[in-house]
Amino acid sequence: MAARSDRRAFIAAAGAGALALALPQTAAPLDRKKGADEPGALSALIIAELHAAYAYERAGRPHLARHEDEHAKALASLLDALGRPIPAAPSSPVQLGPAAAAAAGGGRRAAVELEQALIDGCRRRIADVGDPNMVRTVATIMAGHAQHLVVLREVADNEE
Repeated sequence: MAARSDRRAFIAAAGAGALALALPQTAAPLDRKKGADEPGALSALIIAELHAAYAYERAGRPHLARHEDEHAKALASLLDALGRPIPAAPSSPVQLGPAAAAAAGGGRRAAVELEQALIDGCRRRIADVGDPNMVRTVATIMAGHAQHLVVLREVADNEE
């Protein structure tokens, strides 16, 4: 009787395996979405990270500058894998966007606003990437910005 049960289980498993091979892969919904602009999204995110790194370096926050630089490098590796050019880092404060320019002045509130802007940018751009590894990288970077935001807010609250 046990042999019959084992045989049925084997046949059921083989049938399920054959069916799985005949059906579309379950990963298909994770494939790149039509109309997604992965290179554009990655470029925009890299530029934001490079601007933040520059601003934090100018503001005397080398630990945050290093984190933002690491984020930019992680994103640049993805963009490079797509065969696209990597955006250049800013070389002057006049090249910075408004949030990064304000943070370059060194104020904690401006740093909080910059981190919030970086989170918002990740949230907007993550919809433009379809590759699961790219999504994971952007989400991890966004989580890093959330950690920075919490620490900066906590420090700002303690200073008041």
